[in-house]
Amino acid sequence: MQRLPYHIYLNKKTIIIRFILFLSLLLIAVWMLWHNTKQFYDGQSFHPEVLFLSPFMIIGMLFYTIREVRLFDNNEIQITLNHKGIIFYGKYFIEIGVVNWEDITRCVETKEQYDTILNIIVHQPDIYINKIQNKKYRKKVETYCNENGNVLLWINARLLNCDLTELKRNIFQMID
Repeated sequence: MQRLPYHIYLNKKTIIIRFILFLSLLLIAVWMLWHNTKQFYDGQSFHPEVLFLSPFMIIGMLFYTIREVRLFDNNEIQITLNHKGIIFYGKYFIEIGVVNWEDITRCVETKEQYDTILNIIVHQPDIYINKIQNKKYRKKVETYCNENGNVLLWINARLLNCDLTELKRNIFQMID
């Protein structure tokens, strides 16, 4: 067990790798658009589907690339484990504060598309959800909670700078 309070930050190496991947895909999309546009004017083999899809790919990859830059700039704590409970510092959860260990049922790891999500399940999530003042954020947490069986807190585990097995073991020890 780690000494409490135990703070968990984002894994910068993972973010850099994801940034390089998205930037590469962005450059490929820009090249495809440029190359296909040049062929259009030269009268060579022209592919209208590439010309149509490239701008959408560019916008999507630009969005993901910018998101990775913003994540890299984030040097704040993401999760804190202390003697009272667990605190998530994401934009949806900051107003919830400490989720007491006795209220936590379990934590589970789920796969969603290409990400591994760490979910914290509680007995009565409504007590904590009602602490969220922002109606948009509260609705998002309520919806996720109802769709996933009382999951109050969740985070992309691949972005955390910690061993997920060790983190889950620490959470289970504190729950017992």
